[in-house]
Amino acid sequence: MSLQYERDPETIYRNSFATIRAEVSLNDLAPDLHPLAIRLIHACGMVDLIDDFEATDDVVACARAALEIGAPILCGCEYGRIGHHPSPPARQRGSVHARR
Repeated sequence: MSLQYERDPETIYRNSFATIRAEVSLNDLAPDLHPLAIRLIHACGMVDLIDDFEATDDVVACARAALEIGAPILCGCEYGRIGHHPSPPARQRGSVHARR
């Protein structure tokens, strides 16, 4: 038996996002959050991340406004390293949280 593997990087990339869209329900998120949720799921490879995804309603607008004026992007990388946030973060304007 011979297995056929896709070798074209663009096709692999496109299929990866198509798989996420097929397997994840984004119905509970505002439409402008869909690309962010899909990108986060793609980055970690965990379609169940959607179950823990939280964002304020204005996060996309706040992020775009901040980027337009050249504001820095802050990331809680230490939380990623240890795998969790030691206490639930305060719900701040323009914020995204994964509860894991």
